[in-house]
Amino acid sequence: MRKYFCVVNALALILIAGCDMATNNKVDSSKNQEGRLKNEWICHTSEDFIQALQSYISGQTIRLYPGTYQLTETIEIKKNVSIVGEKADDTDEKIIIEGRITKDEINIPLLQINTEQAIFTNLTIKNIVDITVNSYSQSDGFKNGAPFTLKLMAGSAKLENCFIDAGDAFAILVSKDTHLAMENCTLEHCLTAIQLENSASFFIKECDIAHSESGMLFRSGVNGSIVDCRISEGAEGVVFHHGNEEMVEGMNVILDNCDISKMINNGLVIYGNFTPVVKNCRIHHCTSSGVTVTSDPPNPNCHAIFENCIRLSPEINGQVLMCKC
Repeated sequence: MRKYFCVVNALALILIAGCDMATNNKVDSSKNQEGRLKNEWICHTSEDFIQALQSYISGQTIRLYPGTYQLTETIEIKKNVSIVGEKADDTDEKIIIEGRITKDEINIPLLQINTEQAIFTNLTIKNIVDITVNSYSQSDGFKNGAPFTLKLMAGSAKLENCFIDAGDAFAILVSKDTHLAMENCTLEHCLTAIQLENSASFFIKECDIAHSESGMLFRSGVNGSIVDCRISEGAEGVVFHHGNEEMVEGMNVILDNCDISKMINNGLVIYGNFTPVVKNCRIHHCTSSGVTVTSDPPNPNCHAIFENCIRLSPEINGQVLMCKC
């Protein structure tokens, strides 16, 4: 009986030790206030974050606490995940994901998404581009194609309360047949802040884009709404251009209650067979023109629908400048 009792005690000690190990692991399997089991990765260092990105199970949450998390390689997200910045109420310290990728490759991203849903909340994402490695010149730009901060290749991405500094490279690429949702985000220092490829969809609300070569670039066949956004202090605000791709039918884009201002060139450019709906918007203080609608060769189908908008560029004596096909 005594031997049996010792064996039971030994097993109990092993189980307790095992529980302590699980508790101290990066995965927090404790119960929340409702008594349901939560399974989250808690990160305080770059090493914690990289381990979580490599090891999380689909559907888990990775929580980052104030500090800087450095990435030196492209992170490909292949499983559903939520990456959340946990900001303390009594501090202004930020949660920063900082990319320092130095490979000289074409269009290399910091974060590449290939999953049904990836969610980013309360984060600052900075892409520090090594322009000496990435073949950059003031006259030609990036010779091998600029790196991206976030590249959505499949599925969907949602960004809430995020700040993205693209380091004068591209910020977000939304590939064909993918979906981007953004709310209350700021994007700065971008070649193109948001680029949507053929047949991509989106919903962008209450976002700010500033100090960028191009605010938003839309290819053909895209669908979605831009609501309550501000785009300022760049070269061009919103551009509709099919590029080298064939035109895809079925585009449905609405700009509602947006402000586009202080562009070196144009506030809104519509090139080719695009018909966006622009409602309740102000397009002003743009050096070349507020709105340019054009095509080469001339195309009678290129136009925009304006409802209750102010298109002043420049704002001199209330003059409205607009080029038509």
